[in-house]
This record gives sequence, C-alpha cells and structure tokens, in this order.
Amino acid sequence: MPRPVSYKVYSRKERVMEKVGILYVCTGRYAVFWDSFYRSCEEKFLTDVEKHYFLFTDSENLLRLETERVHTVRQEAEPWPFPTLRRFSYFLKAESALRKMDYLMFMNANLLVMQEVHAAEILPEGDEKLFVTIHPGFFDRLPRDFTYDRNPDCSACVPLEEGSSYFSGAFNGGCADDFLALARCLSQRTEADYARNVIALWHDESHLNRYMIDYPGKFRVLSPAYLYPQDWKLPFDRKIQMRDKSKWGGHSFLRSET
Repeated sequence: MPRPVSYKVYSRKERVMEKVGILYVCTGRYAVFWDSFYRSCEEKFLTDVEKHYFLFTDSENLLRLETERVHTVRQEAEPWPFPTLRRFSYFLKAESALRKMDYLMFMNANLLVMQEVHAAEILPEGDEKLFVTIHPGFFDRLPRDFTYDRNPDCSACVPLEEGSSYFSGAFNGGCADDFLALARCLSQRTEADYARNVIALWHDESHLNRYMIDYPGKFRVLSPAYLYPQDWKLPFDRKIQMRDKSKWGGHSFLRSET
C-alpha cells in the first residue's frame, strides 16, 4: 500500500495567489449539510490559498448564495444512484469556470473540517498531478478484501491480481487540467456502461479506483485522517470528519426515498 506522504507546511504568502475550486454536490435533502461544511472550510481549510466553492444544487435558497467565491450551478435532484454515478458529468457542466482554477477537488456533502488543513498537506507538487484518499474502511486490509468492481463487463472492473490500495470517492482532486481529464474520462466510461445497462458496484468510487490503477502519472495519497468517520476510533488525527448520515435522517431520507 502506498504510504501517505510527509508534508512540509508552507507559509500563506507562498500560496496566496493559487486558486482552489471546491466541488460540492448537495441536491435534495443533502442541502442540510452546506452551512456547517462551508463555515468549517472557511475557518480551517486551506486558509493559505484563495478558495472558490462550486455548489451544484437544486435548492433555491442555496442558488441565491452566489458571491465572488461561491459559484452556484443548478443541478436537479436525480434518484439514487445517479447523483454519485454521474458526479463527473455534473462537474463538466461548469468546465469553463473550473478551468480558471489552479486546483480542483471534490468534497462529499457530509464532510466537516475539524482541524486546520494547509495546502501543502494535500495539493499535488512536483511530478504529482492528482491526490486521492485511502478509504478508512480498508487502510489495514489486504487487496483481496477491497470492494473493487469485479464485473468484467464494467469499465471499472479490477481483476483480483490488480490493485494495491483502495481509495474513497469522498475526497479527491488535483491540478485543474488533470482533474478535468479524469472527470471527462470517467463520465464517458460511466455513460458507455449505462448504455449497456451496466452500473459499477460503487459508482464513481469504483471508476476512480480503476482510473488510479491505470493512471500513468504520479499522485499523492492521503491517509484516512482526511476522511475520518464520525464515532470511529482510528490511528490517525481527525483532520476531516465524515458525518454519520444516520444522525441526519439516514441514507434513504437524505436521498428522498422516504
């Protein structure tokens, strides 16, 4: 398993001109997470760069939040699993605006920043072009236990002899051009599969794991400190917390299935 890198913390002055776009999807009842997510990011997350938020939502209240650094994109709510399956297609709707950023990253709706996170901890540097985060449920598991898609008819398929790390779909990003290339590729694969009535086991996450196995460049690997599930006990600092959706009505409620 790749080891999470050691980080040098750079001063705010060295990174102040860089623009980071945070991609955030909150359609339907997921809009409930936005306010606390936004406040935690403003207080503790990448305070040494210029942050922009790209908010994909159908909430009329949130669509009115457009400011200099909060950019809203109307995205109608779709039934599960399309909001996660077609996530990368959503991003491409705003491609022209996203290209104005130096870096782009997707953050799951239920994330909450708990400690200060500096740009140098997560943003790619040197030969690195992307970053991904080890799934907290698999950091200490063997590859045979990973929940890769094993369906040979799916473009996200990972055969048993491939793969050494399992990455979460909840927090990933990189240099803007490279992340958009990833988004375009995975959007095309997802739609091609769907046209053949094939859906990857874990949707965008399955496609992300296949992509990173094939990725020809270097990428940074973050530890589960940046995806620390609420109420879990893990041997990492709790930098970014994944809020327990059961405390917010549960998956079915948030997906408007009930």
